[in-house]
Amino acid sequence: MSEDSYLLLGLADGPAQALLLPELSELSELSEADRLSLRDFVQGKGSEDFEEYFQSSALAPTLRFYKLALDGDFAAAIKALDNTWAAAIVAYNTFVLDDSALSQAPHQWKEMPELLQQLAAAVAFYQTGISSGLCTQSHAAALKSKEQSALAAAYLLVARGHFLAGQGELAESLESFDRAFELASKLSPLFAARIYHDAASYLMQAGFEKSIEYLEQAHAVLDGTAFVKMKATLSLDLGIAYQSFALSARVRLLKAIDSYQRALLYFRKENHPAQYGLAQMNLGIVYMSMPMNEEAERVRPAIAVQALREALKVFDRERDQLMWSSATLNLANALQHVPSTHNKDNLIEAVALYQEILAVRRQEDDALAFARVHANLGNALAHLGAFAQARQSLDAARAIFEEKGEGDSAEAVLTIMREMEEARK
Repeated sequence: MSEDSYLLLGLADGPAQALLLPELSELSELSEADRLSLRDFVQGKGSEDFEEYFQSSALAPTLRFYKLALDGDFAAAIKALDNTWAAAIVAYNTFVLDDSALSQAPHQWKEMPELLQQLAAAVAFYQTGISSGLCTQSHAAALKSKEQSALAAAYLLVARGHFLAGQGELAESLESFDRAFELASKLSPLFAARIYHDAASYLMQAGFEKSIEYLEQAHAVLDGTAFVKMKATLSLDLGIAYQSFALSARVRLLKAIDSYQRALLYFRKENHPAQYGLAQMNLGIVYMSMPMNEEAERVRPAIAVQALREALKVFDRERDQLMWSSATLNLANALQHVPSTHNKDNLIEAVALYQEILAVRRQEDDALAFARVHANLGNALAHLGAFAQARQSLDAARAIFEEKGEGDSAEAVLTIMREMEEARK
């Protein structure tokens, strides 16, 4: 089997990421131009994004099985496999797409060549959690397959990386991801980007800012390619990483803003509402957290309000309760601070938003978050002169903070209450 057979590895999510091609040179229905087109596309030299390319009919019927797999119609994809192809390829692709075959692993692997057995082991690990085969072997064993296919070796190393990360062996996991990225980057930039995207997610979960470096490299490997959706995904996650590790550092906050704005060039509320809403919400939060060093920068709270309003156009109170609550809370906070000739109207809206959040949040779910909403509500009511209502909310917040040992937060609430009393007098 030539490297052509492994060209599709790692390009998609789900079972389709593991499918193999027959030998392109043996497919009479494919012209040489079609074969070059596929190779150029995988190497990032094409003019179409991943989804656009495989929606075209230029390579049909050869890639029909792959299109069906991308759509999740695995039974039809199995039927579309051509029995004139090499038996090993047909058997392996059937194994990947057939849940009943997976349940019999590793029994069926013995009928396949050694490299396909290793790939089947990786597939079984992804689909069922079975960790036999390559996933428990050393780097040396994993790289034996390099003699036959660099992309197959990369796929096996990625599976090993995921397995090790799941075992808590992050350093060894990253070694596998690094080697896989090195093997895939020149042959399949999209696959390489996905490798470092996976590695970065483990680093983010573990709280390591090295995730930024991995995301930057994943984005860089796609320079000059048409893989715009993956670029946007990486930009969104880069924004989150820069924001998470900013610690109020202006440079990183600016990089987070730039990353979110790049993501929003692709993610629109009409076709990618979840990503659009997340980018807009985080953009609003970053704008609110940036120190305002110059007079010109005092427009940032207004920009934050606009971004948060955009997020709430796609987050539904019932369907997306956590995201809706977060965006609503941040919008209410921003309204309290935005310079405006309509301060009273902003405060009235903020109060209404806090009350909406309290209607869906319960103290037993997250007592401290519940207390913070009450504290902010009390502060807004105090500025409106509704002192009796403000005291009720502030008392509720202070009691929870004291119960949870949050002395600084309780003292901050008491400060608001003292200032309110002075204003009342």
